[in-house]
Amino acid sequence: MFQNACRDLRPSIFGVRAMTPDVNQPGNFKMSLGSGFLIAPNIIATSAHSMRDLDSGNQHVSFQVIRSTDIGQNPVDAELIIQDPHSDVAILRVPTANFNDVVRLDGAFQNKGSMVGTLGFPLSDLTPNGAWGLIERFQHAFISAYTLHSFYGHNIMFYETDSLMYGGSSGCPAFNSEGAVIGMQSGFVNSKAGSQISISLLAPTTSVIQLAQANNIIGLNINQAEITVTVSNDN
Repeated sequence: MFQNACRDLRPSIFGVRAMTPDVNQPGNFKMSLGSGFLIAPNIIATSAHSMRDLDSGNQHVSFQVIRSTDIGQNPVDAELIIQDPHSDVAILRVPTANFNDVVRLDGAFQNKGSMVGTLGFPLSDLTPNGAWGLIERFQHAFISAYTLHSFYGHNIMFYETDSLMYGGSSGCPAFNSEGAVIGMQSGFVNSKAGSQISISLLAPTTSVIQLAQANNIIGLNINQAEITVTVSNDN
């Protein structure tokens, strides 16, 4: 079902790493790893929380990306141009490249039961010599609910899906079988029972579109007009 979508999206998928020099170990870096996708020429959307150090919460100071089809080559430098911690969306620019395989952004509301796929670099890691270990992985899930979630004290609508998230999943595009991006993997919610079971949150594509348009990003490929979603308490 998703074979053609994965093939078409591959040139638009990026590994993302954010870095800060480690003051306790000169020459080393603290890093956060994630995924991202091309929303306009040389413009990549990813998760805002991946732009920060997990332990301290401080903003990272340098950023690199590598396109899925370029794995094995050197990553290229990127710059963080805007982020919205509330919606967990960040936008990077790659000033020295010529990336043009822009995804189709679908801002339409997605119904419960809709199947979505994600593509990116969950379980990415660093080898002992500091090399970036990347394996492109596809996952699928169903939209199971809509929820208001707060990262920094401001409730935003997210989709819930019935899949687990792994390190490196944040920033993966979520897309339908036609390859249109309907959301972005963001965070997860642990079971209230305290078990290891969790559900994934997808930031809707509307959050990406709104942040990009508010900051004059041109070259977006939008499938449909944005739709405002009202979340009721019984969802």
